[in-house]
Amino acid sequence: MNINEIIKAPLLTEKTHLQMSENVYTFKVDRRTNRAEVKKAVEHIFDVKVAKVNIFNVPKKPKKLGRFHGFTNAYKKAIVTISQGLINFYPEDTQEEKEEKLRAEQEIKAKETTLREKAKKIEEKVAKKLALKSKSITKVEEKEVKSTTKETADAKVKKATKGE
Repeated sequence: MNINEIIKAPLLTEKTHLQMSENVYTFKVDRRTNRAEVKKAVEHIFDVKVAKVNIFNVPKKPKKLGRFHGFTNAYKKAIVTISQGLINFYPEDTQEEKEEKLRAEQEIKAKETTLREKAKKIEEKVAKKLALKSKSITKVEEKEVKSTTKETADAKVKKATKGE
């Protein structure tokens, strides 16, 4: 049997995650394989030393979904104890991907800073316009106040001249 066909998939459950810290890994394997083939396949694929292999058949189980009855598939499970090495089912990002992420983050930060600067400039322009408007409004009010005070002063002078 081909080495790549022996191991079907890793079984990743809470229990198997706890066993991984003890260098015990669980795999779903081909139903026609044996312990020696599983040992060779794990050592070849993952580059580790295998201490022991336990294999057993998991039978099919009855399941139903609504009114439909059926069975889960039967499979063979291999529990492999490793003496040297480590199997990593969750590969970390490569160095290139990390660099790409950093570049993307830096570009985003640069865009944010330019947007902030533009927003500040716009706010300053708006503030200047509002200040000019408020100044022009106060000038108009002052003119109105001056004109009303002149009118009242003129009226007082007229009254005073009439009274003479």
